[in-house]
Amino acid sequence: MTRETREAFHMVWKSLWDEAERVTGRPPQINACGDDLLQRIRSLPLDKLPADLSQVNSAKDIPPFIMRLCLVHLDRDFDKLTPHLTKEENQKIRSIRYLKTEDEISELLDWCESSPNKHIRDWAMDKKQAPWFVPLINEHHTQIPREDWFLSPSDTNLNEGAHPFTNFRSGTGLALLEAIDMRFKIDSEVLHPSGCPNLYLLS
Repeated sequence: MTRETREAFHMVWKSLWDEAERVTGRPPQINACGDDLLQRIRSLPLDKLPADLSQVNSAKDIPPFIMRLCLVHLDRDFDKLTPHLTKEENQKIRSIRYLKTEDEISELLDWCESSPNKHIRDWAMDKKQAPWFVPLINEHHTQIPREDWFLSPSDTNLNEGAHPFTNFRSGTGLALLEAIDMRFKIDSEVLHPSGCPNLYLLS
């Protein structure tokens, strides 16, 4: 079986959602990816729309509608930059999370690009190449509905906290199919602690 290819991931995710539909009797409904996503994109003011609406499914256009960046990881990136900054520079760069207007964002990035500090210029160049960056960290620029933004977690700590338990039970460095089979057995043990003789018989 191939590993880490588009075909492999498509097969895994399609199988997951197909099984969820088989078990529940209805297609899974993920709020961020619901039927209203394209409708919400099309309802944006004209100056907010991608130049070619047919390209709205490209990677750079979709994240602001469905994603947030983990703020713990964001702070770690800021912390790596901090030793190279003055206190005032550090505060100014971190303010990008709170700026309310496009003009304020542009002004900050222009300041960074004209800075004599190479670390600041490099940081700004990197962020300008990622137009989705600000909407993923700043509530004033996200396209996620306000209620959903504040109801969704601002970090991935809960998921990452589960890694040690998962690694302890299922091991690491497994092939994709082996990892899926191991996870199935562990989940089945939790679901049927008394055991089921036919549980692992796959057709």
